[in-house]
Formats: sequence, structure tokens, C-alpha cells
Amino acid sequence: MPSNREVYAQFFEQESNEVLNLVQNIDPSIFCKQLAKDKAHPLWLFGHILGANDTMIHIFCCGGENLLPKEWGTKFSPDF
Repeated sequence: MPSNREVYAQFFEQESNEVLNLVQNIDPSIFCKQLAKDKAHPLWLFGHILGANDTMIHIFCCGGENLLPKEWGTKFSPDF
């Protein structure tokens, strides 16, 4: 039976691959277009989700190192 860490690592890899497969055929010009007034554009949302996944799954659950560039933390964090 796989450990929790192995399950989370497999989940992280599968989810990352699925997102890459989904976005590879999307017209890049729409990534910076807001989908609704006062809402973040898709590029920011993807960056935020990737950062959350990296922190919660890869680092916290699997004990890995940060995979994303350090500057992504400020680029894709909420602006409180």
C-alpha cells in the first residue's frame, strides 16, 4: 500500500499534467482577459492555483522543495 506522501506526489504529478494538457490549445491572447468585472484574469488564477498546489501538496504533504520561482509568490498572491 502506498504511503500518503506517495499518493500526494502522484496526485500532484497527475494534476499538473492535466492542467498543462488542458491549456496547451487555448489561444494565449485570452489568458489576460478578465472573465467578469472585478475578477482576476485566467493567467493570474492559474498562477495562484499552481502556487497553492506547490505549497500545500508538493511542499507540505510531500516534503519537497519549492518548484516555482520565488517571484511567483508576489505575482500570484492575493493583493490584500
